[in-house]
Amino acid sequence: MSIMMRALTSDDDHEILECLDMSKQCTAGTGLMHESYQKDDPRRYTRSWFAWANGLFGELILDVWESLDASAQLGAAHTPHASPPPAHARTIRNAIDASIMRAKAGAAGKKKKWSKGKVKDKANNAVVCDKATFDRIMKEVPTYKLISQSVLIDRMKINGSLARVAIRQLKKEGLIKPVVHHTSQLVYTRAIAAEAE
Repeated sequence: MSIMMRALTSDDDHEILECLDMSKQCTAGTGLMHESYQKDDPRRYTRSWFAWANGLFGELILDVWESLDASAQLGAAHTPHASPPPAHARTIRNAIDASIMRAKAGAAGKKKKWSKGKVKDKANNAVVCDKATFDRIMKEVPTYKLISQSVLIDRMKINGSLARVAIRQLKKEGLIKPVVHHTSQLVYTRAIAAEAE
């Protein structure tokens, strides 16, 4: 088991401190130090450790070493086999838990979301014209100022082929008159307004 895995899975604070000391010695002895940092700066030992220890463990080492340095400045220095003060042990455990939670939250929050647009609800338009829909088309559509296939689909909740058939039927009965007749779009208007003028 690696040093960091022992530190993460251990409940014994002595073992955690020993693992951290061992990892500090390992990084110092394998050329993973950066000479540009001072000896008491934890970044001296962890900068190259990130790539080697998968980032999470590198951050974990930084956090725990910073908490150890803070505790040492408060006068809570420890020896490897002496029992650390309870506050110091809690600081180490809290630093480890906080690092793990931050790493989990960061990994979950950085996933790429490809779809940013709103998804339109699927239309549930009728494909067969029943008597009630036919009567409604014959009564309401001749009163519209603009009549097209898309208007009938939207207002009457019928599919495109039914809308084209309805427009042909209304034109044959003389209830609507053509404005633009094109293969891609048929635009009609009410015939009542034309007769009034």
